[in-house]
Amino acid sequence: ELPKQFWPGASLIERCPNLLAISTNGSGSDTVDLDACTEAGVMVVNQAGGNKQAVAEHTLAMMLTLSKRIIQADRAMRTTAGLQRERYMGNDAHGKTLGVIGLGNIGRHHATYLQAGKVQRCELVAVCSTTPAKMEAYRPLVAWTDARALIASGTVDAVLVATPHYQHTDLGIAALDAGVHLMVEKPISAHKADALKLIAAHERNPKTVFSGMFQLRVEPRYQKLRFLIESGELGRIVRVNWINTDWYRTDAYYAS
Repeated sequence: ELPKQFWPGASLIERCPNLLAISTNGSGSDTVDLDACTEAGVMVVNQAGGNKQAVAEHTLAMMLTLSKRIIQADRAMRTTAGLQRERYMGNDAHGKTLGVIGLGNIGRHHATYLQAGKVQRCELVAVCSTTPAKMEAYRPLVAWTDARALIASGTVDAVLVATPHYQHTDLGIAALDAGVHLMVEKPISAHKADALKLIAAHERNPKTVFSGMFQLRVEPRYQKLRFLIESGELGRIVRVNWINTDWYRTDAYYAS
C-alpha cells in the first residue's frame, strides 16, 4: 500500500503552495483527502474508462476460453500421457442468451457491442440496473431492476455481472446456484472470505461455467514480469509496492 506520508492531504497541500491538481493512479479515493483538496481549491482528476475497450474484448476472450476449456486442455496436453479428449469437451456458445447486470462504464460497453450483434453466437436478451433510465437505450431488450429476479427468470443462459464490487459475491452465488453461467468483473469479491464463498458455490455446481475477469494476466508486459519473478532473475522478492491503474472512484462508489 502507498505509505501514508505520501497520501495527498492537508500536509502535502501546505508543503506545495502552488499545487493546482492531483491525478490519482489508485483504484479509489481512499488515499486522497477530498475535503482538504476542496478547501484549498486543488482539483482532483481521473481517467476513468480509458481501458474499457480492452476490458470488454478480453471478457469475450475469457468467455470463449472457459466454454471451450482451452486452458485446462492445454495444461493436460503438456503434462499428461494418454490424454482422454472427452474429459475436456467444452460447451458451445452458439445460441446462448446473455444478460448484463450493472450498466456502469464497463457494463454499458458490454451491452452496446452485444446488442449490435458483434458476438454472433451469443444473443443479449436482457439488461439489469437499479437505475431504470440507463436501460432505455437498450430497448426492446427485457429490462430488470432486480438482478436476482433476472437470474431466476429463466430468461438467460448466462449473466455478466458488472456491478459495484460488494455485490459480486451474492449475485455470483445466486447465478451459480440457479445453474446460470457466470462471468463476473474483477474483483470476484471485495474480501477473501467472500471470494472463497463464491468459489465454493461453483464447486457445488461444477457444470456451470464460472470465471472472473482478469484481463491483464495475458498482457505481454505482465507475462514478462511473471517470467522475471519466477526465473529468479530479480532475486528474492521481499516487498512489492505497485500502483498500476488510473481509475479514480469517490467514497460514494464504495458506499454503494
